[in-house]
Amino acid sequence: MDKPQKLDELDLDDYATHLETKGKTNMKIVLDFIVNELTNPFADPRGAHREMDHKELFYKMTKMHPFDLQNGSLVNARITRVTDKNIICRLDCGIEGNVFIQDVFEGKEVQQTLSSKYHEGQVVTARVVSTNFDEKSKRKDDNQENKTIDFTKLHLYLKSSAVNGHEKFLKDLHPSCMQTFKISN
Repeated sequence: MDKPQKLDELDLDDYATHLETKGKTNMKIVLDFIVNELTNPFADPRGAHREMDHKELFYKMTKMHPFDLQNGSLVNARITRVTDKNIICRLDCGIEGNVFIQDVFEGKEVQQTLSSKYHEGQVVTARVVSTNFDEKSKRKDDNQENKTIDFTKLHLYLKSSAVNGHEKFLKDLHPSCMQTFKISN
């Protein structure tokens, strides 16, 4: 536009009021948009582009809220593979989880094999121990190398004491709920 100052001479509020009497509502917003487009053509109204960190990308990919997959949360997962050393599971959101043998058995159950208690296709309730984006930051601090890590995997716990012992996890997850929890028990 050659002379954008001419737009300042227009009484757009009065014109919007006139248009409303003719049955066209919210025309002030439309007129302001037109003026903005004429004075700043091709301007991008969005903010500056910002790279997402691993945590933000993880939650965007899973379409999960951070509350649902934070350390200590309970999740349901379907077992996809059982080996001698670990169980690999898949959550409904598509994320894989690993359960290591030391995170399954407790006490006298230690002599059991994973395949004697768990099988492919079985749905289990597990507790989230950590996510790989948490581990990536720790590993980077330890040896200062930029290793590519699949940050879309969860470390899960299947020990019955961890899955059933809600009170110790509740105070970490939801400190405000602890008062309600103690009152109801």
